[in-house]
This record gives sequence, C-alpha cells and structure tokens, in this order.
Amino acid sequence: YLEDTKFLITVPDVDHRHHIEFPEAVNNSEFERKNEIFSKALPKALAIFTNAKIIKERLKKYYNISEERVYIINLRPAHSVDNFVYEKDKHDYYNKKFNLSEGYIYYPAMYLPHKNHKTVIDVIKLLKERHKLDFKAVFSGGDVGYKKDLLKYCEKSEIKQNIIFLDFVEDDALPYLYKNAFALLFPVLMGPTFTPLWEAFKLEIPVIFSELEGTKDVYGDAVIYVDPFNVEELALAVKRLKNDKMLIKNLTNKGKLKIDEINKKNEYKQIFEVIDNYRKISKTWDMNN
Repeated sequence: YLEDTKFLITVPDVDHRHHIEFPEAVNNSEFERKNEIFSKALPKALAIFTNAKIIKERLKKYYNISEERVYIINLRPAHSVDNFVYEKDKHDYYNKKFNLSEGYIYYPAMYLPHKNHKTVIDVIKLLKERHKLDFKAVFSGGDVGYKKDLLKYCEKSEIKQNIIFLDFVEDDALPYLYKNAFALLFPVLMGPTFTPLWEAFKLEIPVIFSELEGTKDVYGDAVIYVDPFNVEELALAVKRLKNDKMLIKNLTNKGKLKIDEINKKNEYKQIFEVIDNYRKISKTWDMNN
C-alpha cells in the first residue's frame, strides 16, 4: 500500500542484523520479517529517523542508505517522567502496592536474554556475599516467557528475597520507581539507545551502563561504563556509588546537562524541515498547492 505513498519512517535499531546471536532478534521468523520490511521500505522513505550515530552507520552499512536521508533524534523521558510532580500520598501508595523500600537497584526492561537480568541477579548476590552490601533489585517490564527462568535462577542462587519482579507498571507509577532507587543498573547487551537512561537523568538517579559500541556518543561522561559480562566490575561500580556521594552528584549533574543539551538542539525541527522540503518540491507537479 506504500507503492504510491510518500512517507517518513522511524528505525530504533537494526539488532536483527547486528546481534544475530540472540533468539529474540532472529528466531520465529523475526529476522525475515524485519529484514523484508526494511529492505522494501527504507530505500523509498523520504527520511529515516533513528536515535544515535552508530545506528545511522549500521543503516548505511546493512541497507545501502544514503547518509542524507538519515536523521538523528535522541530519545526523551516518558511524558509521566518529564512532567513529574511529586505527591507523597502517591509515593506511599506505590511503595505499598509494589512492596518497595527505598535504596534499591532499578532495572526497567523487558524480560529478554539480551537485557541481561541474570547478571544483575549475580551482582546482587556478589554484593551481599563478598562485599557485605545488602541491596535489592527491582525489575519491571513485559514478559514473553523468559521471566520464569529468571525466577528459577533466583531460587537456585538463594537470592530470591533480594529480587522484586514487576510487570509493566502504569505511567503514573514510573517516576516513583525511579525516585525510590539508589541507582539505575542497565547491563544490556544490545544498544546503545534506551529511554530509561534519559528518565534517570531527568530524575537525578545515577546510571551504570554497558560500554557498547557507540554509547559514549550518546551519553558522554554522564554514566559509569562497565563490561556487561563482568559481574565483579558491575558490583564494584555499585560499591563505588555507595561509598562516594560526590560521584553520585557529579553523575546526576552531568545527566541533567545531557537533558538540557538535547532540548536546546530541538532535534524535532528536522521532521518539519523534511516535510517543508517535500512541499517545495511537490509544487512542481501539484498545481493546487
């Protein structure tokens, strides 16, 4: 139906081409489905909008797309976070509803292998047994079948009491889950762009994040970068934050600066520039325009 339609398209990632090791990227015909859509749609798009320089480079590489057609617009916090106004009654309500206490490690992500929840569980266990730091971890996100394996792993690791598994939470609750957190730990294995980091920046929560290709172009020095496979390195990053309030302050200040930076860029104006350019060109054949 797009044969005679002019369109713009958004592409958040090309993980099905770049991370073919992961079942969620390629199994159940996911590779074929995405590859067919991208192969047919991307060459005909007036513009392609993505979230990072590295994804732009991958689009050019995998689909032979002209650089001039690809635009970068950074992610933003969810509306509920961006416009958050604290209310104590709601804070108390959500703490009770989700059985939360303050000072946990937060990881909002779907329960999928590349999200690397298993490593977070290992980190919590290591912090408790070797470093004598009794942290809890709170997970929130959708499940497509992997969550049951993580629950079994918690029981096997004898750390079940330190891990809270939530499903997707309502928008209104989301800011309070961040505000209660000690830090956002995000050891993802694909990347580099994720909304929760911008939400943590907005709400002044320090971030520990995977050092993946292209991450520093997005987040600069506003996060602690770690090897997402290295449990000891992740645990030591949490311990550093626990022992260094100035480091927390430094990271949260830099996070706020990153939010200010992308807001000042007004990257959304690129969308209207593409539309205005098309309208100008279309006047050569549209006599009613």
